[in-house]
Amino acid sequence: MQAMFIDVDGTLSSPCYKVNGKFQIGMSDVQWADYCSKHGEDTYEWCRPVMQVKEYAMKAKEKGTKLYVLTTSGTKIETAAKRRFLMTSMRWSMMMTRSGSF
Repeated sequence: MQAMFIDVDGTLSSPCYKVNGKFQIGMSDVQWADYCSKHGEDTYEWCRPVMQVKEYAMKAKEKGTKLYVLTTSGTKIETAAKRRFLMTSMRWSMMMTRSGSF
């Protein structure tokens, strides 16, 4: 395999967000925008990596597969939060490019 494309939300990360002291896994677009603006780069702090996907990707990378993260973000804050998740929770050091290659 020459390349692998992986999404963040629901693929690399298991969604979990703390709202008003309770955990929840989804919200409306308006609530999401508000949550991101309040939590900034910590937006994904309660999300956990999906280890099966991480392990599969890392094995493929060891065999020479180039990994790409594809995702959508409504704001620069959300993009920064996803980067932080990848670098901390996933422990992937990466060189982010506009294409999301690492």
